[in-house]
Amino acid sequence: KLMEVHNNLEAKLSSISSDKQDLEGRFRVLYDEHENMKGSQVLLRSTHAGMKVTNQMLETQTKELSTKNDKLQRKVEILEGQTKSVDQIRKEKTSLESSLDDVTDQLKV
Repeated sequence: KLMEVHNNLEAKLSSISSDKQDLEGRFRVLYDEHENMKGSQVLLRSTHAGMKVTNQMLETQTKELSTKNDKLQRKVEILEGQTKSVDQIRKEKTSLESSLDDVTDQLKV
């Protein structure tokens, strides 16, 4: 009877040892995955920081381009005003030339 108990205990001990080795193997896998995830987290933080810097640069460039666009728009408006002035001067010149021609024709008569 003692031999039977002894054999049962040895079988249970062997089973427990096998379970322990299996759990240790699973633990190692989980620990490695944990370490890999920590590395990924560091990489993501670094990438996020880089993206924030890039975003700030883009915001600055957008403001600069907006300012340049406003300046160019004002120049366009000034040039359009000058063009209108030139057109008005040409019309007045043409009108004056026509009047001068009329006077010259009347003088010839």
